[in-house]
Amino acid sequence: MRSVSAWCWLPWALAALALSALRFPVAADPTQLGDGVLILHNPVQQDFSIEPPEGWCQNYRDRFAITSCEQQVNRIDSFPYDGCGKTWFVLAAWDEPKEFVAVEFGFAPYPAGEWEILEWGPCFPGEGIEQRTPAWPGPNQGVRLGATSLPWTGNLVPVYWFCGVGYYIEDPHLLPLGPNPASGFAGFTNTLDPPQSWDAACLGAIGWRTDGVLCCPPNTQGIEEEDSGPKPATPPSTWSMIKAIYRSDP
Repeated sequence: MRSVSAWCWLPWALAALALSALRFPVAADPTQLGDGVLILHNPVQQDFSIEPPEGWCQNYRDRFAITSCEQQVNRIDSFPYDGCGKTWFVLAAWDEPKEFVAVEFGFAPYPAGEWEILEWGPCFPGEGIEQRTPAWPGPNQGVRLGATSLPWTGNLVPVYWFCGVGYYIEDPHLLPLGPNPASGFAGFTNTLDPPQSWDAACLGAIGWRTDGVLCCPPNTQGIEEEDSGPKPATPPSTWSMIKAIYRSDP
């Protein structure tokens, strides 16, 4: 009887490992922020004349949060004639829950004066820092947000809100997201030390009497950005300050 070499079993072992990987996939990494997108979403039923007591962000989380990217509404066809008008949110989305400590974006060019943004603000999970360009919110303006007590966690996470009107818009057009012109960056920063940042793979837009720009991960539509992988968080002074405050809390 001839002995069978151990190498004869190698293909079977590899096949078994492959099957095991299919049955037991590697756990998702919540700090890997590639393929993330920034969505502009109008929760149609969130229509109030004044801000709710719990604030726009918490009201959205409690009553109007979407659970899939396909549920986004990126079109507004009419505005109320009193109060705040319509609300819309910037949502951070991936194909799985994530954890991040900073986000940055802006508005691309659009006709000034067409959209009258009356109120706006960040949706921090706890305490946070907001750095705006001088004429924010407006065309070619931007904002940086850093969470200093708790990170953002989950998926389809609201990070910013706006409310406003568009009474004087005559022709259909878009209100598009873009990079923050102060840094040329739109994307996310994770909670690692040192932190890593990823460009947003797609930047959405909301439309007046026309469909906006749909963004869903993985990057299939919208204003596509090339994802070159993680990079050191920039600008270092800003994000280092955010991380220092974030890590100083118990």
